[in-house]
Amino acid sequence: MSLQHPHEPGQQQPEEQGPPFDPAQQPPYPAPPQEPLSPHAPHSDAQQSPVWQAAPGVPAGYAAPPVALAPGVLPARAPIGGLSIASFVVSFFAGLIGVVLGVCALRQNWVRGTRGNVLAWAGIILGAIFGVAQVWLAILMFWVASNSMV
Repeated sequence: MSLQHPHEPGQQQPEEQGPPFDPAQQPPYPAPPQEPLSPHAPHSDAQQSPVWQAAPGVPAGYAAPPVALAPGVLPARAPIGGLSIASFVVSFFAGLIGVVLGVCALRQNWVRGTRGNVLAWAGIILGAIFGVAQVWLAILMFWVASNSMV
């Protein structure tokens, strides 16, 4: 094994590296553009409000970075509303009650921010179908019962 000087002819010279990265010396980002809060709001240069508020300790015009989650960790999801599940289940047995529960579930999900709108809509639609079928069957049963008394 022979030791050679690293700068001898025929040898690659190592790349010179600059000073280590210092985030404090990084130039600041430009301020984000100010936009109206609503896309339907009239555009006025005289009065504009910022899209977001800066966190405490963060210079104005800069938002706090998003919170990083560990790999494989998902953000928490809102729970499914109980009335949505009840609407779906009850609509098979008592259709009109399922419709009423579904409408109440849609309102409750909107107010509380819970999930379950698909179940609520399914309960409303199935409840209407089964409710009409149940009413039709009840009328048919009364008609058959009244005509069979001979």
